[in-house]
Amino acid sequence: MKLSMWILADWLTKYNPEIHIKEGACVLERVRFLTDEQHRYESCVFVGHSKNMAAASSSQVSCFSGDDLILLETSDVEAIFNEISDAFEFYWNWHDHIRRAIHDGCTVQVLLDQSSHILDDFTFVTDSGYLLKGHCCETPQNREIELVEKILAENMIPMDRILVLNNDDRIKNAASRAYVVDYPTLPKRTISRNLFLDHEHIGWLILVEIKHLITPGRIQFLDILGDIIEGDYARYDQEVNEIFSYQKMFVDILFDDTEMPDSINHKMMAINWQPDDDKLISKIIDCNQNRDLSLALLRKLEAALTGCILLHHDESIILISNLTLINHDVLIRQLQFLLKQAASRCGSSFVFQDINQLKDAYSQAEIAITYGTNIPGDIQSCNDCAVEYSINLLRSTSHADLRHPGIRKLNNYDTLHNSNLSKTLWLFLFNERNYTETAKQLFIHKNTLAYRISRIEEITGISLDDAETRFHLLISCYLDYYS
Repeated sequence: MKLSMWILADWLTKYNPEIHIKEGACVLERVRFLTDEQHRYESCVFVGHSKNMAAASSSQVSCFSGDDLILLETSDVEAIFNEISDAFEFYWNWHDHIRRAIHDGCTVQVLLDQSSHILDDFTFVTDSGYLLKGHCCETPQNREIELVEKILAENMIPMDRILVLNNDDRIKNAASRAYVVDYPTLPKRTISRNLFLDHEHIGWLILVEIKHLITPGRIQFLDILGDIIEGDYARYDQEVNEIFSYQKMFVDILFDDTEMPDSINHKMMAINWQPDDDKLISKIIDCNQNRDLSLALLRKLEAALTGCILLHHDESIILISNLTLINHDVLIRQLQFLLKQAASRCGSSFVFQDINQLKDAYSQAEIAITYGTNIPGDIQSCNDCAVEYSINLLRSTSHADLRHPGIRKLNNYDTLHNSNLSKTLWLFLFNERNYTETAKQLFIHKNTLAYRISRIEEITGISLDDAETRFHLLISCYLDYYS
């Protein structure tokens, strides 16, 4: 492992270092005493008296490499030489332990545990959905910090913090390396290190500033640790327990064209899903189409909802709920709360029982989300938009005007006489010929309504006693309404 002048400055902090660092790259491998005849290697830090340095006093020791210089408040060159030698040995030992742990198949948590004596502040790793994969330095003092307590309690970064962090352009930038996150809306500054694998963003390594101020040396060390985690992240990720059988089963039902096996109900019953249980499928999308937020919401939903299967597909979340295992009202209440937090919305199918209807129900959920608003927290049911969808489908696929001719006659009559018989017919049919309710909605007397109905039949030449005619007229009114 190679050190930098910034990391050495942190190591020598008790000597009140005066820092003049221009490069600060991690290139240092050894320390040497400064002599006049010596060739100055890039990989060496040189230690000597500062009396010949323009920026130094005779009571200081200088440490320099290239154009980088650290002046220390001591005249004991040998002590500083030994201190820097100890620093190299300390970090080399740490790196050797880490490499051996990796060889033995350790987890991210083990890497953090073996780095806690260097980090010495609350540090954690999350996946790309902000779910906690490991943490260290969980002391009683650190748990008093609200942010730390929430992360540990929820096993992920709180949603309000995610919304702030997600506005940072550096958050998914592979070139950003470790960077400082410092917003007035966040309680603590942090160092964040994006983690990538094969150019795909896979998570973060984050250190919270509590005991120690953030320094360039600490930022560099987080980069070093991030490089180590990135190098083996694929293997760590494979160690996470996956709900293979059930999630894959639902994915196959939804998106595989092959015939569903006869054993599907046996598999469903294995997770206590009975064939006659009421079921509901919902599609959830982020209003701002942000992939990381949808992953974070997925983790939240997994923690909050029982009796549900959650899938991440095509930048959206698919929620399959068993309403026998979770009350429908509880589901809607918790779902709406989390959707508002994550600035997301949802479309839901009709309730169904037969799992063979899952694919059709998913199409219903997609229709519902298409006709829903873009308001965070909105839950649109297919039941609320089925008529509008059907009418729009009829309008978009028909090459002829299928409205009843009587509707055109009424519209022409209303235009010529400034009347409103079309609305009267619409409400009368919608209220299933209920005179009392229709008159109430039109703010007229029932006798006036009876006269209007008589005029409508007279103008259009139709009888409203015929059920098929009424159905055609009602569809025609809907076609007018949604046009």
